[in-house]
Amino acid sequence: MGGNKVLFITNFEKINLKLETNKDIFEKLNQNFDNFYIVNWTNLIFFKKKKDEFNIKSKYKLFNPKSYNELGAFLEDGKNIIISDFIKHYASFGILYFLKKKNIKIIMFSDMGNLQRSPSYDLSHPILILKDYLKRKLYWYLVYFLFYLKIFTGVEVRFITNKKNLDNILKNRLKNFIYKKKLFIVKKLVLINSRSYDFFINNQNNVSEDYIVHLDYDLNYKDEVEIRGKLSDDRIANHYFYLEKFLDKLSKDYNKKIVVCIHPLYDDLKLRKYLKKYEIYKYRTREFIYKSFIATHFSSSSIEDAIILKKRIIGLISNFATQNEERHTTHLAKHAGYEVVNIQQDYNYEKRFFLDKLDSNILNYDAYISDHHKLQKEKNATGSSVIIKGIKEIFDSSF
Repeated sequence: MGGNKVLFITNFEKINLKLETNKDIFEKLNQNFDNFYIVNWTNLIFFKKKKDEFNIKSKYKLFNPKSYNELGAFLEDGKNIIISDFIKHYASFGILYFLKKKNIKIIMFSDMGNLQRSPSYDLSHPILILKDYLKRKLYWYLVYFLFYLKIFTGVEVRFITNKKNLDNILKNRLKNFIYKKKLFIVKKLVLINSRSYDFFINNQNNVSEDYIVHLDYDLNYKDEVEIRGKLSDDRIANHYFYLEKFLDKLSKDYNKKIVVCIHPLYDDLKLRKYLKKYEIYKYRTREFIYKSFIATHFSSSSIEDAIILKKRIIGLISNFATQNEERHTTHLAKHAGYEVVNIQQDYNYEKRFFLDKLDSNILNYDAYISDHHKLQKEKNATGSSVIIKGIKEIFDSSF
């Protein structure tokens, strides 16, 4: 267990999702560092029953510490760099304190390229709103407070794909002063190409227009239910009635087969009750986006691949969803410049005119790609190569 280690600390209960979404950077880390480990943090959470076994199929080295003592012993020899997948979770309290005592460096990469936004709350659920607000805001206030007291460690470097966020810091006199004095919890921000753009560089010849690909969204996914309660079965059924009607019209008008792709954590069996006539896939979203004639979606971060590929995109909204879900869709569409359609009200489009409109929207994507995906000037440069270089530089510096 000796020697320098690079450890991606994450939740093993969601490990299959992490292995899928991070597979390209994991492969690069494994190739470049002899001691690359994926480490479980779930047994380090206070008041949680310890779990010894996880059914994980992975070619990477895994470590499941039962306690901080066990994690400390594992990190005893050599230098260690932690890649954080925990800092936005309450589990981070114990880990940030532990890493501060051990003088272990933390890095982060936020390389998806997707826009983030705060939720839109339904005022008819004030208790849920208060709980969610406190969870989001109070948590960060506590993390920063303990960071400034030097009880928690900070983040050495964060690799990001949002140029505007960095520009806002550098152009704001106060924020720029705080950043230069390294008073933010993140000491250094580095712009990199997104993971989607990395993939595009090596796969841009594998593009076709075989399908209409719909990226679906679970209206009763736990993140939505936590802030506005559960939508009724009738409301969900009506939503899918009009979605199916709209997708059928697209399929008929443009003579393309419909394929539905969903997030790996969604319940595909539940969805199959509503979309019986379509094939539904997990873990193949990128593959089908690359083969799409049109890509439609309700609030899916995977639509970023379609933007980079300059595909025809339709953001969908529904009268049976809530304002929060609608703004998930319209927020990105506004910045990237693609079409937004109400699946019930905008059903009767004229197919030739509509296709021309989708094609003309593609001209809008360039600015968004420059701000969120292609952020390195060198031709065929990859974000993963900058991350690898940054880790090696930290190892070479004094700990």
